[in-house]
Amino acid sequence: MDRDGNTLDIKSSDTVKISFVQNGKSYTTSFQVAATTLTSIFANANTASGVTAFAAAPTASTLLGVDATGVNAYTADGATAINIAAAATGTTSQISGFSISISGTDGNVKKSINQKLDAFSETIRAQNVSGDNALTLQIGTKSNQSITVGLTDMRAQALGLQGTDATTGTVKTIDVTTRDNANVAINVMDSAIKKALDEQTNIGAVESRLDYTSANLTTSSENVSAAESTIRDANMAKEMTEYTKNNVLLQASQAMLAQANQSTSSVLSLLQ
Repeated sequence: MDRDGNTLDIKSSDTVKISFVQNGKSYTTSFQVAATTLTSIFANANTASGVTAFAAAPTASTLLGVDATGVNAYTADGATAINIAAAATGTTSQISGFSISISGTDGNVKKSINQKLDAFSETIRAQNVSGDNALTLQIGTKSNQSITVGLTDMRAQALGLQGTDATTGTVKTIDVTTRDNANVAINVMDSAIKKALDEQTNIGAVESRLDYTSANLTTSSENVSAAESTIRDANMAKEMTEYTKNNVLLQASQAMLAQANQSTSSVLSLLQ
């Protein structure tokens, strides 16, 4: 049954084809359903011919896993979902372009079922351990006034577009020479585009925060300049007042001295 409680009508005689890309190599395996639940189907796919433990045992739970920061990730609506996780950590073990196709005994693809099963989405990205995937920007005068920008690995291997041969060390790219490989490559490319858009959104959000901080700092600088100007204007007024007072006293002193000189001249003229 799907998440809405509707039956998918998957019969035990139906054929399941599962395709995915891991470390740049495309894998496709098909087998007869012969199971009663989707969880059992995925468990069979994990041990099918041509696939070597590509994923851990599938689980049906609201818990999807733990992200890179150690926080549990759950389904958005709180409903149970089938969770498929890579068997090992790191970008070389990540499962890219996971797709499922179910066909009947007549060979025809069951489109209504595949539409439901094609709704798998990546919730927790595979990442390699790195000590330099974050950028800390100081935005204030205090030590804790900073913004930490987490950057995601956007190289081709991290996006599932390339891989590295463990034996020769050569670079491998996704294969599109067959219909099945080309089909899974479409999902890989779609997932890579979504990752790029998500990272673009994160960078845009940080840029908006920095623009907001820059505007606040500009306003603060203008306020400080206005306050400094007010202080300087007040001191200038005081100095002008002091200067005027001293000028008046000087002129008064000169007037008194002039009058004293005139009085001395009058006394000397009387003595002649």
